[in-house]
Amino acid sequence: LHNTIIRKCISEHKGYEVKTIGDSFMIAFSSAVDAVNFSLAMQTALHSADWSDNNDGAQTGQINNFYDEQHINDAKESPASVWNGLRVRVGGHAGFLSVRRVVSMGADGSSGSIDVGTPYDYFGSTVNVAARIEAIGHGGQVLVSKALLELFDSESMSTSSITFQRKPMGNVDLRGYNEPVQIMQLFTSEFERRVFNALRIEKADLNDFEQSATHDDTQSQAPTGTLSASNASADMHGVIQTFSAKRKVKEEDVKQGFIALDSLTSVMAPSEQRKILSTMVKAWHIKDDTEGKSKNSPLWLKLLLASRLGPVMNVREHKLFGTNPTGTKIGRTKSLRSQSNDGSDSIVE
Repeated sequence: LHNTIIRKCISEHKGYEVKTIGDSFMIAFSSAVDAVNFSLAMQTALHSADWSDNNDGAQTGQINNFYDEQHINDAKESPASVWNGLRVRVGGHAGFLSVRRVVSMGADGSSGSIDVGTPYDYFGSTVNVAARIEAIGHGGQVLVSKALLELFDSESMSTSSITFQRKPMGNVDLRGYNEPVQIMQLFTSEFERRVFNALRIEKADLNDFEQSATHDDTQSQAPTGTLSASNASADMHGVIQTFSAKRKVKEEDVKQGFIALDSLTSVMAPSEQRKILSTMVKAWHIKDDTEGKSKNSPLWLKLLLASRLGPVMNVREHKLFGTNPTGTKIGRTKSLRSQSNDGSDSIVE
């Protein structure tokens, strides 16, 4: 029933179902108005559905009792009338995307053919932010970024939209994103009495890398206007701070290098990031004694490279623009630069 309702709403509001992960949906829209209308209409459709078995209300009662027992959404403050059946959270964001056709592999390992029915997949920082926003919400809650609402406002002057209210949730630090994101909660009048706990924002350090690594692929592939399977949320500033302290490198160097690497790889799928970053770690002769799943996490590989790249960027900045270098020693480099007769630069180890 859950899937049937969501797919009906996707069709009615011109969405594209990218994929499902467990019981979660990844959905893309070409219009911000369609994305917002879908999110609100879906909440109404889920609430209006008959979740009972054989019309005796048994399943509905079991679902509601589960939420009550878990003290989810503080049921004492929310009237019973605003809840019915499964509660689904939505996270939405707008921006540019990297779009690719999904090609299945043949039985012999060769690439399959692409035809009209071949599905698309979406990658990039926009999809990452949508997943992070969804992850901090609660069942029955719709959260979107300021970027999505600004696009909605520009479109809604010429396109009809569902009437709704907005509640500012403040500027939120999202894991893997360099700047705080302004979040808004959207709801129609029928759900204005829904009460939610505080946003599920958690702190994380290096001990959380293994957990983060298990979520990387799902988190990095959630499109604009999405219901995704991501659950991890972390403070990148805290991660970089802890990493720098343990590796005994300058925090600002790591931050600078990480921003560059994260920006360059933001349009890549996690598997592609992992392959390219692993190759770079080997090329730069960076030692890594980490054990477990986190060893091959794109997040961890970026941090390793950032610890070496940051200092190099400082020296190159001094060379190119005449700024003062930080004086950070770089690995086993003997001579950072030599200038050939034709004036070209080279790095010598």
